[in-house]
Formats: sequence, C-alpha cells, structure tokens
Amino acid sequence: MSTEYYPATSYIGGGAGALDKIPSATLGTGEIALVSNSTVFSVHYYDASSAAGESSPDVIAPDDVGGNGRWLMVFSKAGGGLSWSVISVNTNAANGNGYLIDASGGNITLTLPASPSAGDAVGACDVYNKATTNIITIDRNGENIEGSATDLIIDINGSGITLVYTDAVRGWEIISEVGYSIPVSFQTIAVLGTL
Repeated sequence: MSTEYYPATSYIGGGAGALDKIPSATLGTGEIALVSNSTVFSVHYYDASSAAGESSPDVIAPDDVGGNGRWLMVFSKAGGGLSWSVISVNTNAANGNGYLIDASGGNITLTLPASPSAGDAVGACDVYNKATTNIITIDRNGENIEGSATDLIIDINGSGITLVYTDAVRGWEIISEVGYSIPVSFQTIAVLGTL
C-alpha cells in the first residue's frame, strides 16, 4: 500500500473533516494526516498495530475501529496552520496555504507569492506519490529560496515542505520537510524559530 495524505479540520466528533471519521479499512501503517484549522496545525501518523488509549489530540482512534489502529500525533503547532487544498494544475500559491499536489497528470509548478512579507508561509506535498515520475517545481517567483536564486524541485515520491519567508537575502526558508527516507515514512528535518 502506498502512503496517502489525508486532510482534516478537527480531531474527533465523527463529523465531516474529523480525523476520526476517516474509515480505518482504507488505512495502513504509514498513512499521514494533516489537521489544520484556525487554532492548530498538526501531523499524525497512522499505526495499524497500535492499541493505545484514545487521548485527543495525541492519540485518535477511527470511529469504526473495534481493535487496533490509531492516529499518533508527531508534530503540532498552535496558533493555526496552513489551510490545505488539493491541486492538480499549475497554481499561484497564496500566503497561509498548503497544497496537496496531485501530479498524476504530469509535471506541476507551484509559484510562490509575489512580494512576500516576513513570516508568510506556504506548504507543498506530493500527495499521490508521483514526484519521481512527474516533477513538482516550486517557482521562487523572483525571491531566493534558502539564499539561492534557484527554483526548488520536489522529485521524491511523497515528499513535502513548508516554507516561511524571512527577508530579501535569505528569501524563503524550508522550516520542515517530509519524505520517506526513514522507516516511519516521514521525517521532520528542522523546525526553526516560531511563526
């Protein structure tokens, strides 16, 4: 089973957008959920063998689970996160948004915002694991990325990044990165400062 990414807007309650509403029959170990609303952004990892007691928001059991299978929080940022949406065409990014990129139909370019301000944030993730075949380009739109006048390329299946704008010299900084280079299917590389 390939790793999938699931967007959610709440943890529990069983309603539309709730993490516990995602049917467990569709889940396997290694799936990733991104929970984002006006008060929090968090990343959860699905462990099909976990029987940990539910303790929201750290441990979430899907509503239809009678036994093992839990969403386990691995990262959380209070104060709101990015608003995530799925895209499958070239897109101009907006501050405060994350893009779950479906590159199934070919290469995709996500163009970073023009005239960004310090603290602006944008996320991008290869949601259907197609980046090795269909490259995702993060167009810098005239600003540097980590001090370099070079576009960013996502070409590893399942990879994703969060970028925060600093200044005209450094430009956009990668503050977190996910991919499956370690057994748990994702890796937080760095979290620098506070947003």
